[in-house]
Amino acid sequence: MEAIGFLKNSESGRGLFVPLKPKSTPSAPLKLNGTQGIVGKALNFIKCGEDYRPVIELF
Repeated sequence: MEAIGFLKNSESGRGLFVPLKPKSTPSAPLKLNGTQGIVGKALNFIKCGEDYRPVIELF
């Protein structure tokens, strides 16, 4: 809660709250092949504990 107050009072950032166990993980079809400068989905390059994986997959 202290971090929320800091961001609000200093107007220096944003926060996002995401449940650790989301009800569903929406998945939009992506066409990445052949797009210059794209190496893949960000979630494939993020290292995290398995408990946080469902949250990462939301992005």
